Amino acid sequence: MSGIRFLVVAVALTWSATCPGQSLTVGSLGAPTGVLGPGPLTAIDFYHHASRAGSITSATFGWSAAPCPAAVKIKIFDFTAPAFHQEHLTFVDERGPFDVTAKLQTVALVPPLRVSLNSYIGITSLTTCGAPVTSSLFGPGGSLILDGDFRSDLSFGPLFGPER
Repeated sequence: MSGIRFLVVAVALTWSATCPGQSLTVGSLGAPTGVLGPGPLTAIDFYHHASRAGSITSATFGWSAAPCPAAVKIKIFDFTAPAFHQEHLTFVDERGPFDVTAKLQTVALVPPLRVSLNSYIGITSLTTCGAPVTSSLFGPGGSLILDGDFRSDLSFGPLFGPER
């Protein structure tokens, strides 16, 4: 896996996406506790999958600095575990780049991003201007941090352990 830096961090990123008027969320937005970075990097929140299938129309995230032009992409990945010792992450779609104008920012996802119950949200830091802010909302899965503007499929062996 040349060029990929695998790091599981025991934090959830402070970004989430919602579908207004409906109870669909992906990711989690919690109290800021740290900063990932510097970029470019892609972080995927493996603890908070989509609450149901549907479309997300906006994403809210914490960023360490503002303004930062063309600094962020929002991505969707689907997760499967087809075999006991293998996990698979499939890149689904992305929106951006977005300009960061505030340390807590909401961006419109046009067109909306489709998610399934197995979908996870990712955020990509495209520049060294600021970075995603981490949260105190964490779990056993944490976040997967990958080098660069990651938009590929990835197979790896077991991230969560046999109890999953």
